[in-house]
Amino acid sequence: MGILCNTYRQVLGRDPEIKASPWGTDGGLLSQLANIPVVVFGAGVTEVAHYPNEYIEIKRILEAAEIIALIIMEWCGVA
Repeated sequence: MGILCNTYRQVLGRDPEIKASPWGTDGGLLSQLANIPVVVFGAGVTEVAHYPNEYIEIKRILEAAEIIALIIMEWCGVA
């Protein structure tokens, strides 16, 4: 999780909020059945997820995309 936290700080200039998910995700299958560590990360706020008029601000999508792209680049050894 270090690379995600470091990249999050680099892009957004603050520490990420790390907490247990109060809802189920497919990550639970991986962690419980296959003993694979899981981190759920993405854009938006959970307060409006899966409700009528659900939305994610474009700015938040772009921030998440930048974080994910930088993580992939570092993982693949791209300078």
